[in-house]
Amino acid sequence: MGGLLARRGKLDEALEWIEEGFRLNPFPPRWYSAALGNALYLTGRYAEAAAALEELPNPGPFTCARLVACYAQTGDPIATEKAKRLLLGLCPDFSIDNFISQGLLLERPEQLELFRQGLLKAGLPP
Repeated sequence: MGGLLARRGKLDEALEWIEEGFRLNPFPPRWYSAALGNALYLTGRYAEAAAALEELPNPGPFTCARLVACYAQTGDPIATEKAKRLLLGLCPDFSIDNFISQGLLLERPEQLELFRQGLLKAGLPP
């Protein structure tokens, strides 16, 4: 429920649901961390979002793109470049526009723009 609420722009409520899920489940599935990372990014808590996303084993291109955006927004050039190399190793033809249209299920244009800005800041191609 928290992931859905975050996608709909109801971030405070989303974080409450996600935190409750972690509280109730002593062995949460890894996707809880993905939902948490997404919600935290959208609230501007970029370092916390990156930490949540780093919990995911074997991240695919969409998770790596989120990590790149997180680190770029925190202003950490070393972590940004490391995440960017991993992303481009997985997806050499990565483009921000494809990621926005295929990798992000967000209702609000300003949420999509927040990810676009993070990825542009990292120097990824539009």
